[in-house]
Amino acid sequence: MKDFSSQSAAGVSVTVQALGRRFGDFQALAGVDFALPPGRVLALLGPSGCGKSTLLKLLAGLDRPSAGSIHFDGRLVASASVCEPPQKRRLGMVFQDYALWPHMSVQDNIAFALQMQRIEPREIDARVGQVLERVGLVGLGSRTPAALSGGQQQRVALARAIVAQPALLLFDEPLSNLDRDLRESLCTDIAELLRELGTTAVYVTHDHEEACAMADEVAVMLRGRIAQRTSPQTLWSEPASLEVARFLKLGALVDARCDADGMHMRAQSIDGQPARLPWPLSMAQQTGANRRPGAGATGSPGLLLVPQTAIRLQDAGSAPLAAQVVAQQYSGGGFRTQLELSSGERLQTTVRERLQLRAGMVGLCLDPAQLRWFAADDRP
Repeated sequence: MKDFSSQSAAGVSVTVQALGRRFGDFQALAGVDFALPPGRVLALLGPSGCGKSTLLKLLAGLDRPSAGSIHFDGRLVASASVCEPPQKRRLGMVFQDYALWPHMSVQDNIAFALQMQRIEPREIDARVGQVLERVGLVGLGSRTPAALSGGQQQRVALARAIVAQPALLLFDEPLSNLDRDLRESLCTDIAELLRELGTTAVYVTHDHEEACAMADEVAVMLRGRIAQRTSPQTLWSEPASLEVARFLKLGALVDARCDADGMHMRAQSIDGQPARLPWPLSMAQQTGANRRPGAGATGSPGLLLVPQTAIRLQDAGSAPLAAQVVAQQYSGGGFRTQLELSSGERLQTTVRERLQLRAGMVGLCLDPAQLRWFAADDRP
């Protein structure tokens, strides 16, 4: 049997320019811009109500923008005056609630789109068989959706989306109804499938790990705008704003003041003096919200992002910073440990051993290369 991926259509390029969508007085989307090359996977990540599902509907042709435009391979498909219908956009869609026909068999659910294209029955049977094998549902074609587990139903929905060899695949939180093990398994399978097919895809989710595992790029959406769009690695190591860092829960945020000599924390060091951390070169070279202020910015207030991985415990007598262990919880091979600074602010890290709670001060050493400082005026 010919490999299904070799028959798949090439992905389409997607260009979104100044896209807006208003519902009465509510601005759901405001000035969204991005360009997605063919075959790339973009995850739209954000909290409920941020506009990611609205953007997906505009890409699908299920709604019309109030402003801006959408182009597929340079062809205008949506604007305030144009809305090409979904069936002309060569789309495949996978929904959160599966959206399967309950009275149809698995085979018929998958074949339906091909039947609407008046493809010959012999080719339909061959293509349905190929996608059933690809999504791990061989032998289940005669069953109805009600006879399948949630994970199997989502695999049917995925098979139905790819059987017509779309140029663009759209996913609307497809794994949110599944338990953790199923989500992880299907996330891996979908990511692998997308790479094999070479189809352009936009994947909506509120799960941070899912977005980063699935996509080439992640766009964090907040209040109808894209707050940051970059690779998963850069997103986690270099959040563009305090708001992005907070949404991603990248670490603790503690008060700090910055001047030309370094960062001065409200927390105290072992000797009772205000803790001071030198600026690493990697941060001094940054631009944007978390750049190092110049000499004229002496005493600039802000917040210091301290990831869990930046914290190392050491002997209190030689550490630059002091804290008290206030809570521990075992998880995944280590103890998640809450540390309270003299200022009352809390950090979190993971250690291998159980420690005594509130039994004096422990020393902390922070890796400056992992720290990020945000100016006070960066707060939303």
